[in-house]
Amino acid sequence: MYCAISSEKLREPVVCSHVGDLFNKEELLQYLLGGGGKNEALAYLKSLKDVFELRGEKVEGDTLVYACPLTQLETTGLHKFVALPTCGHLLSQRGYREIEESGKCPVCSSDFNKAETVIVNGTEEERSKQLSKWKEVQAERAAKKKEKKSKRKAEDESNGSSKVAKAKTGRSLTEAAALASSSSSTPQVVVKRDKVLESLFAKKESEKRGNVMRF
Repeated sequence: MYCAISSEKLREPVVCSHVGDLFNKEELLQYLLGGGGKNEALAYLKSLKDVFELRGEKVEGDTLVYACPLTQLETTGLHKFVALPTCGHLLSQRGYREIEESGKCPVCSSDFNKAETVIVNGTEEERSKQLSKWKEVQAERAAKKKEKKSKRKAEDESNGSSKVAKAKTGRSLTEAAALASSSSSTPQVVVKRDKVLESLFAKKESEKRGNVMRF
């Protein structure tokens, strides 16, 4: 088995795409960090969400070879293998057929969806079908992300408008209170002024009467 990017022999950790291509994880990371390459066949690779780590029963030897835990068939290129994205376990297609209807991985008992299982290093037709299916998943994911972003933007704008409205309401209330305070203080000033004038007038009248009495 070889890395679909470098064509070098696979070494752990190994990742499998939802299209069925295998990669050395380290080389895939460098590929993604470098903005991808010019290989149109790998143009679907956008992030690590497009792959899952492969897990299998290793066979001792100089090269990395996995064996199916059910049939003991090995990944030498003579037999088809299927990977379960939910847990990453690798099974021979013959072994997979034995447990396909159960919906549970025979190694770790994780549930899996038959529609999501991946044929590893399949034929051109099998790869094309898996590529089309995965592009649909990517499109749906992108649409949900866009919808979520639009919703968050709308909420932010709504919160911003609400804050402006509250600020305006607060200013209006403050101005109204100030005006009311100003209006209510005016009569008090008038009353105080009238009382002072009345007191002065009474004092003058008293002085006049006093003067009349002295004559």
